[in-house]
Amino acid sequence: METTLIYKDGSSNKFWNINVAGKSYTITYGKIGTVGAVKVKSFHSEEACQQEAEKMIKSKMRKGYIPANAVDQVMKDGSMSDPVFWELIQTAKHKGEDAEEQIEWLVNHLAKKPVKDIVMFDYIFNQNYQKSYTSDLWAAAYIIMGGASDDSFDYFRAWLLFQGKEAYETVINNLKKSYPILKKKRMSPN
Repeated sequence: METTLIYKDGSSNKFWNINVAGKSYTITYGKIGTVGAVKVKSFHSEEACQQEAEKMIKSKMRKGYIPANAVDQVMKDGSMSDPVFWELIQTAKHKGEDAEEQIEWLVNHLAKKPVKDIVMFDYIFNQNYQKSYTSDLWAAAYIIMGGASDDSFDYFRAWLLFQGKEAYETVINNLKKSYPILKKKRMSPN
């Protein structure tokens, strides 16, 4: 669900946008025609997130905000999207000899972007990072590494994301199919 509201009077010309996705929402607000500032908030359930979003929309409308027309360009789009996120990950892998140099390039590159793009990069990263928090992946990491503490599993998931979209999605999408095979091999006496 996405809702964009505007407020115009003698001295104000601003927008407020909320985009609800699962258990979190992203609010973008500011002067019409700008990228605006961004806030992201997560909840324990989708229902709690949706209820809070609806409450905030009603509150803004009581203050005089009105729905924006679909054809109005009230906020300048940021350039961060899912494809751009994965492209940056892929590019970073070629920007140094080791992971430290690659991450340094990525941080420096993001630091030059608008705040909205940085927040969206973080949001996309965290959505994928949370998606990888499964018992099946933890079991696979345990088998691969010969053990996996909480911290080492977190590092493993970040490493998996840094391998790129194709590797990440292949693992996530195929793990449930291959986990029984891995389990059987681990238990096999040979």
